[in-house]
Amino acid sequence: MTIGSPPDSYVLVMTHNFQWDQSILSYFIHHRPLYLGVLGPRRRTKRLLSSDTLPQWISSPVGVDIQGEGAEEISVSIAAELIQVKNSRMTDYYNLKCMTHR
Repeated sequence: MTIGSPPDSYVLVMTHNFQWDQSILSYFIHHRPLYLGVLGPRRRTKRLLSSDTLPQWISSPVGVDIQGEGAEEISVSIAAELIQVKNSRMTDYYNLKCMTHR
């Protein structure tokens, strides 16, 4: 798979195909972007990576927890997370994210 992206990229993985998501995640594990988020439950992301733990720098589930329902509200929560990441120091952001998804 040839994707290619600059290291300051924001990447969201959200296809509806498990194998594609697995391939995409595998690529970005080795070509780390500035931000990597995965749509869907955390347990699915763990299955995608064949691991019981996720690297701290992967955001899963993606989005700010606003209890969103439906595609529109989920989109707003994802956009909010991307803005939050852009406007904060990455280490502060990931520390906060880890505390909320234990």
